[in-house]
Amino acid sequence: MYIEVITTNILDSQKAEKLNIDRIELVENLKVGGLTPNIDIILSVCNSVNIPVNVMLRSHANSFTYSNDDMSTMLKDLEKIKKTKANGIVFGCLDKNGYIDEEKLKIIIDKKEHLDLTFHRAIDETKDYFKALNILTKYDIKTILTSGHHQSALEGINNLIKAKDILEDSKIQLLAGAGFKESNIFKFIEKTKIFDLHLGSGARLNNVFENDFNKDFLKKLKS
Repeated sequence: MYIEVITTNILDSQKAEKLNIDRIELVENLKVGGLTPNIDIILSVCNSVNIPVNVMLRSHANSFTYSNDDMSTMLKDLEKIKKTKANGIVFGCLDKNGYIDEEKLKIIIDKKEHLDLTFHRAIDETKDYFKALNILTKYDIKTILTSGHHQSALEGINNLIKAKDILEDSKIQLLAGAGFKESNIFKFIEKTKIFDLHLGSGARLNNVFENDFNKDFLKKLKS
């Protein structure tokens, strides 16, 4: 069982570590799906926890299609992230036709150096989900975060089972996410045998990362 949770600040990141979370995805503005955090937040969080911190690399929330100016902004942010203790970056890009933008993906991969790369849920907005998965296996990608081409992992459960098979012979971690709650996550695990899970709002109570709530839920999840 491998659990990643989204955090946006030092306090929640420290709580996540105490709760035995395996990895943090650090973002700004969770309401829009996450943007690149301020460098001061990145530094503070990476210096305050001992578990891996993967940082969102996303310049805007309008889409997953990026202009040259957007790329310039993200490459500058990437240079700053590389100088921190961050474990990796979380990035995804599509072209204007809704397919993986391999040209821009290659640019980020060429510049990321030691950082792990998670290709995020941009893959769930591709025109051809399984083609996108196969394309990504060609690249230096550590993790693919996906809900199976649907709004939630529960809706995308059949695609996720197929995605698991596609990625089985690769070195890429399939990380299922979106829509998980205590009431549905155990049924999902039982049906899919996918044990690497990503929690955003599912790790919160009334949009707040509450320690007591998480302690019971995550203890049960990791048992």
